[in-house]
Amino acid sequence: MGGFWEEGGGPVLAVSPHLDDAALSAGATLARLAADRPVTVLTLFAGDPGPELSAVAGRHHARCGLDGDAVSARRAEDAGAMAVLGAQPVHGDVPDAVYRRRPGGGWVCEEDGDMFSVPPDDPGLDRRLAELVLGAAEATGATLVLGPVGTGGHVDHVLTRRAVLRAAAARGLPVLCWQDEPYASWSKPDMDGPALRVPFTPETLAAKLGAVACYRSQLGMLWPGGQDWRAAVSRAGAGGPPGEVFCRPHAASSSTR
Repeated sequence: MGGFWEEGGGPVLAVSPHLDDAALSAGATLARLAADRPVTVLTLFAGDPGPELSAVAGRHHARCGLDGDAVSARRAEDAGAMAVLGAQPVHGDVPDAVYRRRPGGGWVCEEDGDMFSVPPDDPGLDRRLAELVLGAAEATGATLVLGPVGTGGHVDHVLTRRAVLRAAAARGLPVLCWQDEPYASWSKPDMDGPALRVPFTPETLAAKLGAVACYRSQLGMLWPGGQDWRAAVSRAGAGGPPGEVFCRPHAASSSTR
């Protein structure tokens, strides 16, 4: 792959907010990396919800055609996607924002738009997320960590970014942040520094499409109205040539988002 992809030269840890984000944003790159080194994908917000669901979670399940044990179904989708990419999935125990409560007791997401608001102040959650990333980095012997930039401002993506940067700094590991897809298709690109582009090859694009197809519950929500999701994924690239886009995060950014 050349250049910055040779940095570290060993196992790679990719930290995904949700059970689809790594494949959507970096699936082709992960498949290419997995061809010659171990790749682990840790999904932080893959934990089970509590017995009560918020109204937002109920609507989310309806849009995705999920019922019963929705998160178990999504974890199974993720396992299939990671098998396509050649990566090892690890599922964290923190619930998605639509299932979580604030420290004061109210739902994090009272309305659908709250998913894209500033994350509530929750030091305990921040610590838990950083612990999950640190534990995975230690267990895998990672020499490079990948994670989201936070394009679009979803609360879980912002929290994941913070956790990645804090944990990587604690272990002195290099970090590359991916441009979050499909948010980058309709949000202003949000990169810390010069874009590092990884063009699709026929093989890596095929792997990415195969992985994304595993997330059957999410396709209609992300591309409603019968949109051609394969075409959308294939032309992604934040306004540049089709491919995946990364950047090297600024050191101060973990405390500013």
